[in-house]
Amino acid sequence: MLRITRIRLRNYRTFDDCSLDLRPRTVILGANNVGKTSLLEAIESILGAGRRGYGFTEDDIRRGSPLGTKIIVDLTIRPGDGERLNADEHAVFGTHVDIYDGDREQLLVRVEAGPDEIDGIFRTRARFLKSDGGDDGPLGAEHRQALAVLLFQAPRDARRELFDRFGLWARVAGTLGLSDEQLERLRRRGEEMGETLVGELLGSASGAEQLAHAVSQLLGDVLYGGAADAALAFSATPLDPRQLLRQIELRLRVPGDRDARPLMEHSVGTQSIVLFGLFHAYLHALHYQLLTIGVEEPEVHLFPHAARALVKNIRALDVQTLVTTHSTSVTDLADPRDLLVLRRQGDRTIACAVPDGYLTEDEAKDIRRRMRAAGSGFVFARAVLFAEGASEELALPVLAESLGLDLDSLGVSLVTVDGSSFRAFAKLLHPQALNIPYLMVCDNDQAVRQLLRDLANTGALPPDVAPNHPQAGRAILEAAGYYWWTVGDFESCLLAAGAGPLFRQAIAELYGAQRLGQYEQQFRSQPGRVPADERELILGFLRQSRVSKPKIAQRVAELFVEHGCPVPEEVRRLLERLAQLARDQMEISSDGDPAAEPR
Repeated sequence: MLRITRIRLRNYRTFDDCSLDLRPRTVILGANNVGKTSLLEAIESILGAGRRGYGFTEDDIRRGSPLGTKIIVDLTIRPGDGERLNADEHAVFGTHVDIYDGDREQLLVRVEAGPDEIDGIFRTRARFLKSDGGDDGPLGAEHRQALAVLLFQAPRDARRELFDRFGLWARVAGTLGLSDEQLERLRRRGEEMGETLVGELLGSASGAEQLAHAVSQLLGDVLYGGAADAALAFSATPLDPRQLLRQIELRLRVPGDRDARPLMEHSVGTQSIVLFGLFHAYLHALHYQLLTIGVEEPEVHLFPHAARALVKNIRALDVQTLVTTHSTSVTDLADPRDLLVLRRQGDRTIACAVPDGYLTEDEAKDIRRRMRAAGSGFVFARAVLFAEGASEELALPVLAESLGLDLDSLGVSLVTVDGSSFRAFAKLLHPQALNIPYLMVCDNDQAVRQLLRDLANTGALPPDVAPNHPQAGRAILEAAGYYWWTVGDFESCLLAAGAGPLFRQAIAELYGAQRLGQYEQQFRSQPGRVPADERELILGFLRQSRVSKPKIAQRVAELFVEHGCPVPEEVRRLLERLAQLARDQMEISSDGDPAAEPR
């Protein structure tokens, strides 16, 4: 089965010159107005199933382009399950099949849209290419039929899809394949039923005759010089049964309903599912003879569990799928290698993805497990902080707010990972892959040394840093985004800043005042025990008692704010660096033509 493996867009909307690799299951994400819909519409404009021609217009040319600029779209299409096209595909494409890398086969298609050099009329032309760039003839109707693409747009307007002559229901109805004999029989029955309905609706036959006579007489007098053969008739059904088929009302009964109700009376979410059901039915009617399907925002109007169930249905389709999304309900289920991140860089769109072979199978599985367990919101972020413990994830946003930093507004995600997973996440967000700025903070123990060894093994360790002597290269490592708590773990960092009384208050509020007192009494009563300071006592309590360290850390952070305590210097430096990374991304995305209107 063929699929699109690469698309290059030039001078198209916000795409200046951008190449995107597409996988069998590609999840396209990014902020609003980065070009996700534009990407799907570009492919559909060229190969849309049922289209009579190509859909580019002058409005699709990138704003600010010089006069005479043309849109150029290049598609690379290859077999999805082998190196060569099958016999049927060879029969359709013949000599247009291109050979590359020895004896592997592909199809190269170039579409150019713009003003004609001779008459200035805007035209779109699609042609096959060879690997050397040579022209290999036009893309004909039979080729487009074999390379058909179907786009399911975000279900924002159910009425259009149900009642428009080009909507989903009309397309499904058009695949039923009624014979001429059936159509004639239905036409006669429709006329008979229509006459009965007209009689009931217009009253007596004489009343309808009088109305028809009055209109017919005026028509004859005004337009036909008084000719008497003008006549007005009434029909409650269309003469073409196929038109009647498109107008059939869809009714739905769901659990809790006694009777079926018109679909438009159901919730928008229910309408969305029904529309996708029609889309699925249309795929079946076409016998999946499609190159690719695009699905725009399948999560729209659905609660998370329903969105995930729908996404699983989409992923099960036996055809290449390109899905755009703003929801972690979709990305939580995705393989990280299937993610395609679009973002604005000034007034143009750029694309970032994981290159083939970049992540090992074990690394991809590890990331996928953690994305499903802890969430995948970080792939939408402007900047990410990876931390070893949940304490940081709960407490740092509170401390950030006390510094006037709203991490949500900044687009910052905090993700908890264990030390062994830092390497995989660093590779995923590396500029060679998803290119999302990140910082990492770990405890000052074996974790930081393991991190440094991983960096050294992957060639990512900054120069002049020895893996076994991290403190000597601390400034260099922090500049590269790697932090650790100098006194141990996060709780130790807070205690070193004088938060002992705050920990006592938090423990008392959450677990009762006597809980810490009992531990302290047992602690100090041990033979040979030297009286401990506040830090040692509380750390011992947190490690040995059955309490939630993250919950206590979060409450301590809240007490920092309530008591007006200064944020520890290490924490402040980390949070301000994180916020600056996010601001830098905002500046990159806004530095350009404010008049550009991406889709």
